[in-house]
Amino acid sequence: MNRKFKLNPSSNRKDKHNFLPGKKLGMETLLINSKYIGVTVIDIDQLVTYPQKDSTVVIGLGKGKNIPKPQQYIAAGFNIVTNNSFDNTEDLLSNLNQQTHVSITSISRGKGTAGVMKRYGHKGGNRTHGNSLNHRTGGSYGQDAPRKMLKGTKMPGRHGNKKITIKNCKIIKIENNKLYLAASIAGNKKSFVLIGINKL
Repeated sequence: MNRKFKLNPSSNRKDKHNFLPGKKLGMETLLINSKYIGVTVIDIDQLVTYPQKDSTVVIGLGKGKNIPKPQQYIAAGFNIVTNNSFDNTEDLLSNLNQQTHVSITSISRGKGTAGVMKRYGHKGGNRTHGNSLNHRTGGSYGQDAPRKMLKGTKMPGRHGNKKITIKNCKIIKIENNKLYLAASIAGNKKSFVLIGINKL
């Protein structure tokens, strides 16, 4: 089950940026100044705003007024860019052109239940010298006192499928309502991301 962005965040939230929803299309390679650079392509074309009955404004990616619930964002809580901030898409792109870096928030790929070696990079046990059936275990998880498990102990569990924010992603270019970033963004193809842009 894919995690979703919180649809109704607290109204007391104070963010340093406005957020713009986008869709991750994948990665490409561009030749810039005789060097190949790997870029992530984000689509910001199908922006839709839709007023709700409770006087809030929902913005997301979709066609017409049909915005799937996982891609809906309450404008009041997340400081989402609405039509009140920009008259049209051209004004939005001109604001992005004035910036050199943005922050990207997305949901990382879910990798299921994993052990400590894959989840945290633990070394594991000896391969030989009498070691049997303990090659990939986490070893000792505690000490004689206190006789309990401490919070935050690194143990096997669900790996991935978390909200990750990558800051200072360099903007390479903006073309055909697509944002090209010199960064590796977490998440699958066609996954939805939040682009942090400067406040107006």
